[in-house]
Amino acid sequence: MIIYGDNKELLSFNEALGKIESLINSLEFDRYYGHNPASELLITTGEFEAALTDLLCPEVDSMDDLINLLRSLSLASAHIFINQLKRNPAETNKWIAAYREKLPALKNYGISSLLSYNVPEGYAFYSLYPEMYLKSADNFFNIFFPSEVTVIGIRSIGTSLSAVVAARLEESGSRVKSLTIRPRGFYFDRKLIIDMELEEELKASHKGYYLVVDEGPGLSGSSFASVAEKLSSLGISDDRIVFFPGHRTDGQNFVSEKAKAIWMRHMKFHSEFEEVISIRGLFPEYAGEVKDISAGMWRNVVFKNAEEFPPVFPNFEQRKYLSHDHKYIIKFAGLGHYGRDLFERAEVLFSEGFSPQALALENGFILSRFIGGKPLSASDVNISLLDRAASYVAFLKRSFPASCSRTYNEIEEMISVNLMKGLGDEWSDKFSKLSSSFKPFFSTNATALDGRMLPFEWLKINGDYIKTDSIHHHKDHFFPGCQDIAYDIAGFITEFLLGKDEEHYFINSYIKQSGDKEIESRLPFYFVFYNAFRLGLTQFSAQMSLDQDKQKFNALANQYAMNLKQRLLNAAATPWY
Repeated sequence: MIIYGDNKELLSFNEALGKIESLINSLEFDRYYGHNPASELLITTGEFEAALTDLLCPEVDSMDDLINLLRSLSLASAHIFINQLKRNPAETNKWIAAYREKLPALKNYGISSLLSYNVPEGYAFYSLYPEMYLKSADNFFNIFFPSEVTVIGIRSIGTSLSAVVAARLEESGSRVKSLTIRPRGFYFDRKLIIDMELEEELKASHKGYYLVVDEGPGLSGSSFASVAEKLSSLGISDDRIVFFPGHRTDGQNFVSEKAKAIWMRHMKFHSEFEEVISIRGLFPEYAGEVKDISAGMWRNVVFKNAEEFPPVFPNFEQRKYLSHDHKYIIKFAGLGHYGRDLFERAEVLFSEGFSPQALALENGFILSRFIGGKPLSASDVNISLLDRAASYVAFLKRSFPASCSRTYNEIEEMISVNLMKGLGDEWSDKFSKLSSSFKPFFSTNATALDGRMLPFEWLKINGDYIKTDSIHHHKDHFFPGCQDIAYDIAGFITEFLLGKDEEHYFINSYIKQSGDKEIESRLPFYFVFYNAFRLGLTQFSAQMSLDQDKQKFNALANQYAMNLKQRLLNAAATPWY
């Protein structure tokens, strides 16, 4: 099944350079700065280094003056980050000055091609903090006291994470070389391809330790494995190759047997989120004691019994906490601008009465008022709800225009694959025959969608309706991304099981409030789009879940499958398709 989308942003060299210049220039030379500006500088510099190095090394990783300059810039940002955590203004200011001194040299390079930025998923979605890697670097140093270390970051997010590890070891007294690489090839069997000069550079440090730094590992473990395999081929012994991953695993669930074997051979250093981040200390004026309600545990707070629980796949959920007095919820939103963008959206939605009030943003977490209203079900449909939902999607369309983040070809592939794997070749073929007719109704006039029009995420409070979980799904790494508002409309109709009269009323209410008179012609495609993605997501989640969640995901998958069949048959019977 295809459920993930490719989140990329294209920037010119000058735009990208302008972003980091703006950040470093906002740090006044003579004062101390808190966490967020230094963290954002680290992340943004790493994104810049990764994107430009990818451009310079499209097929084979190598080293040159510009690549080395980029690495030194990320290292400087890491030193700024570390020293502001240590509350050392003098060292912080020294590295701010060093960072600024490197920028003029960058401007001498005439880069005309666009840079492709990948979203660093750990920072944006999975509460992966650079501080975790600082602690791992300390743990490594305190055991081995290494005199010489080569730190290798796996692009993309490994760029800034490796800079943090390298800078920490430098400050501890180790001689450090640092570089980044990108394994290439099939996802489950990545290969590291480097030129001869870089091979010789790596072999020159064979008596030191080699630290491989990245988030993950993922399902295959092949990125870490590919780097270790290359280092081994250069004569570096297994005991000198050390992994710095984003989470603990024994590797037994890796798809790649080779990756399993390699993973077992090497030391790993990992630190947990709870070892470095204190949720209690983030919002002391609002919340002292907090309760972890991540990984579906929030259901115990919202619902009366387990039979009412919607199914949850914990790996797809963000960290969230509830204050002991049940007044506030604290939810991970993303480090740097990722969290700030979502906080700004939350403020807009609250100002119009659609969503709970977001009160503060700190170190990647948003604190909002906890609303204990009654979650809706499909049986709660009435005229008031239909008008409120129509008003909501019309407001999203007006207020959050966006660039379309998935092409028709990407969506077409997702639908075809999910139909084939979920319903069989017959239904995939039916879609293929309709695809050329659907395509004219795909719109690039996109909106930063809600993306989650599920009944239980609507609350009824004092006769009004509030939409929760409304700020981030347009930016996550799943489909749909930013799309035509027709996707959310199709989602609401599907999830609330609207009958023909209710569907007609809801659409007309939306048209009155938005002026979008062509919505009905676009909806047939977006019904297929919505249900194909949800079929893939629920089938994948069912395979990875146990017991009641597994059963409920399977029931939902069957519902989406039936919807898909009916929508495809309806489209095939429509003369203008």
